[in-house]
Amino acid sequence: MYEALLKATPEYQKIAASFAKPGPAALFGLPPAGRALLYAALQKDLGRLVCIVTPGEAEATHFADDLKALGLTAAVFPPRDFMLRPVEGAGREYEYRRLSVLGALAGGRLNAVCVPAEALLQYTVPRDEFLRNTLTLKPGMVYNREALVARLFAAGYVRRSQVDGPGQFSVRGDIVDIYAPDMHQPARVEYWDDEIDSLASFDLLTQRRDGSLEKIYLSPAREVLFGNTAETAEALRGAIKKARGKKRTAMEKATEADLAQLASGLMPEAMDKYYGIRYPQPATLLDHLDSPIFVLDEVGGIRDAQKATEYRRGEELTGLLEEGVLCPGLDVLYQTMDDLAIAAQKQSTLLCENFLRGMNEFKLKDLINVEAFAAPNWGGDLASLREDLDPLIAQGYAVTLFSGTPKGAAALTRDLTDKGYSVSMSRDVRPAKGIVQVLPGHLTAGCTFPFAHAAVISSRRHGLDEEAAAENKKRKKNKNALSSLSDIKPGDYVVHQSHGIGMYAGIQRLEVQGAIKDYLKIQYSGSDVLYVPVTQLDLLSRYTAPGDEEKVKLAKLGGTEWQRTRAKVKKATEEMAQELIELYARRRQAQGYAFPPDGDWQNDFETRFEYDETDDQLHATAEIKQDMEKPYPMDRLLCGDVGVGKTEVALRAAFKCVMGGKQCALLAPTTLLAWQHYNTLLSRMEAFPVKVGMLSRFRTAKQQKETLRGLQSGSVDIVVGTHRLLSKDVR
Repeated sequence: MYEALLKATPEYQKIAASFAKPGPAALFGLPPAGRALLYAALQKDLGRLVCIVTPGEAEATHFADDLKALGLTAAVFPPRDFMLRPVEGAGREYEYRRLSVLGALAGGRLNAVCVPAEALLQYTVPRDEFLRNTLTLKPGMVYNREALVARLFAAGYVRRSQVDGPGQFSVRGDIVDIYAPDMHQPARVEYWDDEIDSLASFDLLTQRRDGSLEKIYLSPAREVLFGNTAETAEALRGAIKKARGKKRTAMEKATEADLAQLASGLMPEAMDKYYGIRYPQPATLLDHLDSPIFVLDEVGGIRDAQKATEYRRGEELTGLLEEGVLCPGLDVLYQTMDDLAIAAQKQSTLLCENFLRGMNEFKLKDLINVEAFAAPNWGGDLASLREDLDPLIAQGYAVTLFSGTPKGAAALTRDLTDKGYSVSMSRDVRPAKGIVQVLPGHLTAGCTFPFAHAAVISSRRHGLDEEAAAENKKRKKNKNALSSLSDIKPGDYVVHQSHGIGMYAGIQRLEVQGAIKDYLKIQYSGSDVLYVPVTQLDLLSRYTAPGDEEKVKLAKLGGTEWQRTRAKVKKATEEMAQELIELYARRRQAQGYAFPPDGDWQNDFETRFEYDETDDQLHATAEIKQDMEKPYPMDRLLCGDVGVGKTEVALRAAFKCVMGGKQCALLAPTTLLAWQHYNTLLSRMEAFPVKVGMLSRFRTAKQQKETLRGLQSGSVDIVVGTHRLLSKDVR
């Protein structure tokens, strides 16, 4: 709705018209949240991809999150550290994220890409090279398996016996497992002769198939692609031949170790330094975009950030040149702020700042000033929301309100309608004075546009977004069990089922009975060493006992100490189990109060929760309510990290208690936490006839006496407090 009001204004039309021809226009006056709303409107109006350049990754992430909430498909193209020297165990996560974005751009799956200036100015794989090394596979397609393997090697994939991360593939008979950088799960290709018989995703932990796939898209796994080792060695030798004098000597020194590794048939890991040799015509992210809406957001911040980045980068490259790791000709990996200014002249560009400030490096074609103001996020209580809404509606504003989850939006729509507001949940509602449009989702912040008589308000964003939550759904049931060699590193303490506590000392290849295999070397007390086949990894688990790891006592192989320890633990566990059985038997015989099943009010209360519950929240709530409906006392401990949603589970149990005709006490360890819970209760119980009281030093003596009388008379339904609740006068 706000988009339609924006588009009708001369200010917006002037901004949109500036993208008709190359060159930068400057926009002042819009806060960051307002700019996100503007960028989304421009993309939908002009139908062109938006590229937003920011000072840092945090700003890029905020813009991407906001654009997603506004209905766009957006991604962050992050900066990465070039691998210029061999580093044991170096990760490529950021390189895979960049390649994933390039794949989504090539497939036309993005409306917006948000990129820190540092990442935009880093060279990447040229577009033609990227497309040449992409491949789409479908069932029934004839594609020779050996040709597929060769294609994967050329695209930078690493062959493993078993796939355990992105950028890898494995071959087992007629099965080829592949994990492309932009895949959510790895894919399994099953062959029948040279024909692809089936495609399926599979679980990385169990290696079992999940579901069939109609097709898979394989993008490159490296930004610097050389092909096979022979071609790579020839390219490096060719570069050395072209060099002259001291430069040639320096290049021979810088490539010596890598040429030796290539001669043995192995591809070196640190190939980024040869970018200039592989790609004489370097490319950046901009070369992957066709006529984008090019935005430099906070130009002053970008300038300052790049100044710091270029200084840090210069120091790093100078050190590598002095060490001989790099040489002149191998140190051209980045563009500069001057190149960014040139790109802004070539593209249809919008330079955005909060306030008017110098942009001397740009030749501006237009200067646009608009007046807008950031709107604070809504905390969740209806009273404070109405305080924000009423002045806006009185001035004839149309308001779009982002309220979290779909069910939270539905509940808020009912509440506002009951209060007499004109409310709609339709995304296509016709703009009108005083109307409130309620939508699911969150923004970083809201914004009011006086020139359009439109306002956008958002609830606060909490917890993980849907994508991150989906990634966290699959967890290991036994957090200590080892399922992959990546779970441990040399120096870690481990526990062998039969031999006890030892120290992992790495992997060693041994010949046993004529067969060469990989073994895990475990160091025990003294000079004792145990070699465990990697196929028996499940016999080991991480050592997780609390305390100072420097004082861990290693077991001795061949002795009886570990067996005695296990026997003691087993006996103590059996005794504890017997005590628990007797205790639970006595508790089961005790008489409690059976609360009635959930009613309509309970369902309404839970629906008004403004965030999506996690699976664990729903599971814990269901079990607790089942306990409450049984005729004996509940005995349950709810555990969870900070911020996972324990309080909401407790509030649902408290509400069920009140609906069952009983009073509820919520005990908190600190006065501050009691105060926070009290305010949360007031907000969540606002729409229901539930009276909440508090007992702590934050309350005056008079207020505490009123709460005590209310508890005794039954007028206070829920009381929250510190250890004050345990006093004798609380009845």
